[in-house]
Amino acid sequence: MAFKLCAKCGQQVREIDDHCWNCKSDKFRPTGTAGTPATAATLNRPTPAQQAEAEPAKQVSFWERAQAEAQRRVDDDKWGEVNPALVCPHCQTKGKVRALLTKRKKGISGAKATGAVLTLGWSILATGLSRKEYATQAHCDSCNSTWDF
Repeated sequence: MAFKLCAKCGQQVREIDDHCWNCKSDKFRPTGTAGTPATAATLNRPTPAQQAEAEPAKQVSFWERAQAEAQRRVDDDKWGEVNPALVCPHCQTKGKVRALLTKRKKGISGAKATGAVLTLGWSILATGLSRKEYATQAHCDSCNSTWDF
């Protein structure tokens, strides 16, 4: 039986078939001789190592990309964007640390305590006693530790 080679996908197809069984293409390169299947040498096919070098990186599916993008957005909202200049003090990894400006409660505000005494405690209900300061919260994606500075 004679074989021919599909020009599109490279599969061997019987000489009597009018289209490739794999990709349905109708373009062929005739190869081989009657009764013998074509071999890699007769097809002038590249070796598997040459094919691996010539092929682009593995294609990532749409859903994998969408899932990775959604996870990146969640991490950006929770921990801030990755700052390539910061180094994690715990694992010494550079380029995997996220930083976000946050408000933190810190100590008791003197002015609020004075207001609470003057209003017999009613101002505590509206304002609370603790003062709030801005701090930078950092999170390392590598070792999963979080700290403030």
